[in-house]
Amino acid sequence: MSTHLSRGLVTSIPERYVQFALFNLKKIYDDLGCQLPIEIWEVGNELSPESKQKISAITDKIIWRNVSEFTSNLKHWKGFQVKAFIVANSSFNEVLLFDADGIFHQNPENLFSDAGYQETGFYLFRDLKRWVFEFNWYDKLMYQLGLRKPFKGNKFRNYAFYKERQAWLRRCLNQQKPSNFPIEWDYIWDDGIPQAPVIETYVDSGVVAINRSKHPETIKCLMHLNENHPDTYKYVWGDKETFWISALMAKEPFTVNPQWAYEEASDNSPGWKTKKDLICQDWGGKLFFTQKGVV
Repeated sequence: MSTHLSRGLVTSIPERYVQFALFNLKKIYDDLGCQLPIEIWEVGNELSPESKQKISAITDKIIWRNVSEFTSNLKHWKGFQVKAFIVANSSFNEVLLFDADGIFHQNPENLFSDAGYQETGFYLFRDLKRWVFEFNWYDKLMYQLGLRKPFKGNKFRNYAFYKERQAWLRRCLNQQKPSNFPIEWDYIWDDGIPQAPVIETYVDSGVVAINRSKHPETIKCLMHLNENHPDTYKYVWGDKETFWISALMAKEPFTVNPQWAYEEASDNSPGWKTKKDLICQDWGGKLFFTQKGVV
């Protein structure tokens, strides 16, 4: 099997993201010179015939896929959880998953040449560093008195939620700290209450590269966590953290981009406008991917 058949891009495009996708796909194939095929997934009939026609006109490298090929329970997979589903069921061995609301600024297939990816077969990008758990004396008192219930109010100021989340992740890992557990989340193994703000998020799943043949158990764990998304997503923001947590559950390696995601004001050049700051990811010392950009 040739490299271009064993590797590919995968994404899911809801109708509301079609304009993003058209801009991004044209850039990937016309400007950045990507040669890889791409699977575009739907959950049922998400896209109008007109949208599919516009997308198909961009490149002959598109392979249309549908969750309905594997299950009739489409409603269960409509949401963040579909990303795990399409990684698990892609026809490609090496998969580069990306969100439909993002834009590449380098040829995405170059990520497969990264030394960390070559070593571990699994490459992830960091999230924004702004979300933290931070508690005050009132939260601490309410928790100690047993009056602070989980999932009530602001979760970042809720001791009970923090402790429930801590217990959930420990259960996922069978109460054992893996040797490659990220230092940024080391507080999970501290029975005490953090004395300073701690990071609530670690990895973003806007772009994920994985060699499925090297990570069979990670894929199984990823599917398990996202299949059980009504429970899993109580403790993490959507599918994001499930990727690295799955690798730890499976005792398989992964690589995380050393630089945290950051925000910059949008470029208001034609075709590239936004009302929000862009979430930016660098790779190889240059801008690689941005999200929340095109209208």
